[in-house]
Amino acid sequence: MRKLIIPFVLISFMGCNHAIDTKLKKLQDSIDVIRKKTDYRPMDSAEAYTFINKYYLPRLDTLKTKRRLFLYPVCGRDFKALFLKDSITLTKKYRNEKTPIEIDTDFFKESFPNIHSTWNQKRFLNTTLITDTIFSNQFISYHKISFKEIITWHKKFGHGYTCISYPLYNAYTKRLYMYEVSVHSVGAIDGNTSENGISFQKTANGWREY
Repeated sequence: MRKLIIPFVLISFMGCNHAIDTKLKKLQDSIDVIRKKTDYRPMDSAEAYTFINKYYLPRLDTLKTKRRLFLYPVCGRDFKALFLKDSITLTKKYRNEKTPIEIDTDFFKESFPNIHSTWNQKRFLNTTLITDTIFSNQFISYHKISFKEIITWHKKFGHGYTCISYPLYNAYTKRLYMYEVSVHSVGAIDGNTSENGISFQKTANGWREY
């Protein structure tokens, strides 16, 4: 009887190891899929301006703000943090851990990339770059803004302007991501803005909004 027990134990142990290896391989494959889906990187400068001129700016032509862009690019989605969050979630699930994860994936903590800290108006077609010192003041409160300031603001900027992030491109999925903030009134607070994450899919003939 003992001769039968030893092989049975070995087979059970090998089967258990095989199950663990299979589960670990599935985890690694899943993390690799997430890594590819979140692998967004800054476009080459020439490609970025070409894309914005040909495919993004016509979008502004349909809005009240028209082709008025804020001088400084806004922050976009933090895909690195998004990958980290999702990969940790999968790993904890693999280990049967239930500790909640708190990672801010909405915006970059640093300028990315730093070399594109301002837009170059000469590289845009039929576009005006503007600055708004009131918008830039993060400590401004709505009750401090007078009616006169609102009138003055609209005389200067019309229906407002748009802030966009530098285009990020994913070579695996062939998708491009930009973050867009349209400012409609002075202070850019209290409902005076509209924000969107915009994705474009690369096609054989160019780009289409996704």
